[in-house]
Amino acid sequence: MISEIRENRILHVYGSEIVSYEEAISEAFSVILKLTKYPQPPSSEIHAGLRRVLADSALISLIFFPVGKKDGFRGERAKFLCEKFRVDDSSPLKSRALRNHIAHLDERFDEWILNSQKQTFGRAMLGSRADAISLGLEAEDILGIFAPKTLVFSFIEDDLRVDELVHEIRRISQTARQTLRNLPWLKEN
Repeated sequence: MISEIRENRILHVYGSEIVSYEEAISEAFSVILKLTKYPQPPSSEIHAGLRRVLADSALISLIFFPVGKKDGFRGERAKFLCEKFRVDDSSPLKSRALRNHIAHLDERFDEWILNSQKQTFGRAMLGSRADAISLGLEAEDILGIFAPKTLVFSFIEDDLRVDELVHEIRRISQTARQTLRNLPWLKEN
């Protein structure tokens, strides 16, 4: 059981982090949305923004869905924050697959180098999964492509609606801001 003082500390520390990450994510996503309006969107700039959105989203994901042991304080803290911010298993933050693709990118590249039959891949490309497949790529050759029209990021066999992810993070951040405004000042006792 988490004491009220610890609850306030948890809300202060993690709420502040969520707000900070959300601001960076929202800024990057706004740039992505502007760039997708161009007739020939600049792939490198869009993917730079996507890296920011995905990396910071992965950090927020760890707050609610930590790795490793979930018994003890870490599990209690995660459960408490999920309840407080209404984050459940249907949240796009729950997906470990995309988080792992980003965190273990080197392993994904190594697997591709060792196992790809076609020896060609899609990385930092603009287009849908269907576009990549029509160009002859297999699912395992898709190592990070983005469809500007649908806002879907694809990596190997996993797809993520980036707009839904950003919407969820903004919703959580709004709750975090409200919570932070109502928290008493932290005390040592």
